[in-house]
Amino acid sequence: MQKLIAGQLQLPQNKRQKLLHKNAGEFLISLQRRKDTAEVLADRLTSTPAGMLPMVF
Repeated sequence: MQKLIAGQLQLPQNKRQKLLHKNAGEFLISLQRRKDTAEVLADRLTSTPAGMLPMVF
């Protein structure tokens, strides 16, 4: 269920906030995009290197 929000958006004036909003927007758009074959193959699970095992357990 989605709610419609009425009103106007005000862009942040701070340069750092602008960058944060831009990055968040691009991330959310990328979540909705379907992956291509190369991305699906790159997302395959791999084993953890032996040097990192103490960090895992």
